[in-house]
Amino acid sequence: MEPISIVIGLAAVLFGLATAVLRVTHPGMFRKLEAMQRMWGKTPGTVLHWIAYTILPILAGTTFIVAGVRGVSLFGQ
Repeated sequence: MEPISIVIGLAAVLFGLATAVLRVTHPGMFRKLEAMQRMWGKTPGTVLHWIAYTILPILAGTTFIVAGVRGVSLFGQ
């Protein structure tokens, strides 16, 4: 078991989940979302923001947790 990988994974998953919850409860607090919507358009900007700040952190965090449980270090040591 590699605790650093697991902790980083948990942090990433929690970040993704917090972003998802805050997007529903307080959508106005995401300045980067507004900027992405201006640059890419409303729907593509929202989708890109959702992927970058919710889905990818949850997937990466889950991968890090599984790797940590298997004893794989994120830092190769």
